Amino acid sequence: MSNYQAAVSQDAEIAEEIRELITRTEQQVNAKLSRVNDRGAFDTDELDCLFCRLGEALPNRAVLEQRAG
Repeated sequence: MSNYQAAVSQDAEIAEEIRELITRTEQQVNAKLSRVNDRGAFDTDELDCLFCRLGEALPNRAVLEQRAG
């Protein structure tokens, strides 16, 4: 495997690990929110958007290959 391919693979793996971390964190946040008394005090739509945008901000393999190429 070339240095280029190894670097792209490593970056893709890290991006996937971050994606999984975001998903787990979102699940934990939602679990905590399910226990709050005043749900109106929490902007759940904004929190949902935040997690969505975090995931969208991560590159996929094709983007990484294009940038490296």
